[in-house]
Amino acid sequence: MVGRRHGPVLFRRMFRRLVSVVMPIEQFSREDRRLVFLMWTAGIVQGYAAAHAVNTEPFARLSLSLSTSEMSRLFSITRIGALVAVGFAWWGDGHGRRRPFLAGLTALVLASAATGLTQNAAQYGAAQTLTRMGATATGVLGAVILVEAVSVRVRAYALSLYGAAASFGAGLATMALPISDIGPDAWRWVFGSTVVGLMLVPVLARRLPTAPHTSSSAGNPWFSGLEHPGRFWLLAGASFGIAAFSALAVSFSFERLVNDLGWSGTQAAAVSLAGGTLGGIGFFTGGRMADGWGRRPTAMVGVICGLVGGVALFWVTSIPWIISAIFVSAFGSFTLVPALGTLRNELFAESIRSRAVTWVNNVAVIGSVTGLSIGAVAIERYGLARTITGLGTMSLVAIVFLALLPETLQIGQTVRVTDPRQA
Repeated sequence: MVGRRHGPVLFRRMFRRLVSVVMPIEQFSREDRRLVFLMWTAGIVQGYAAAHAVNTEPFARLSLSLSTSEMSRLFSITRIGALVAVGFAWWGDGHGRRRPFLAGLTALVLASAATGLTQNAAQYGAAQTLTRMGATATGVLGAVILVEAVSVRVRAYALSLYGAAASFGAGLATMALPISDIGPDAWRWVFGSTVVGLMLVPVLARRLPTAPHTSSSAGNPWFSGLEHPGRFWLLAGASFGIAAFSALAVSFSFERLVNDLGWSGTQAAAVSLAGGTLGGIGFFTGGRMADGWGRRPTAMVGVICGLVGGVALFWVTSIPWIISAIFVSAFGSFTLVPALGTLRNELFAESIRSRAVTWVNNVAVIGSVTGLSIGAVAIERYGLARTITGLGTMSLVAIVFLALLPETLQIGQTVRVTDPRQA
């Protein structure tokens, strides 16, 4: 009888310990929950609108009569739109975060929907350039809004929920991918469905808090008063390396499944969702790890997992191994989101935060352009798998740069800096 009573108790204890791994270190306040929910809904729209280009690439490429190398070059050009997002960051630092965030979200939705109407590569590239601009602006400003508003001890976890929402939106976009199997131009309807996201904009306009952030350097689109430029360049270098590898790996993941392995859009979506959904636990473990263990080591773990899974996807052929590769890659990418997102916001003062983070992101954009440009030349010569593997060395360099950054984990109002050189 004693053993029978102890069994359920032991099971409950083990279950609580397992659940605690994906729960925040502290409870959210009522204000935190309200803001996180609003940003969560925005994140879904962001993820849905931004994911269509990668998901529909195998179908859009053939419809537009482009080769794999030409599509890689076109994707690299569309990254320029992210550089323009510095204007939204300047707007946010000088006049508050809410309005530029809403403007970026509106631009993202409209540009993504307009992609479905394009008739040639030039039009497609222009629409996706604007999509990139809106996605970057909303991503940067959304993270800044959360970092500045939620409690310190759940800051990374709040960003993990925001990132999970964007991933969920991307998952919804993947679920819409089978529409592309209907006909040669059916992929256009996938983009067109994005326009539904406009319904959220007036809701956010009424309910998002307004908190003006003016600074003495608000008139400067760059930024002045940067106390530790070494931190900026280390973070920028790490972001460059991560983006160079991930841009090519992510952009051609469906190319690998559909046109390389010969799967249908439905099969590719199912396998991608299976591995990606399992990897989604990385958002929550990553948020908890970043709030408890540290932003920097958690980010390093995320990069390593993303590299291993990303490379493996282009070499393995059996469905179980492909799902495993997608899981490991997704887990790493999702773990990286809250850790790196919190780290890069905490490294800079509030008065220049939006612009500093945006310029770090711009360096990452240059990294993605570099990776895709290398792909445009190397894929035809060495093949997709070897090109992806070679670019993985840039992620290894990124890990070194992350190791040289200071730790910014805050306990109460104290910043714990563990860099011996106080970079």
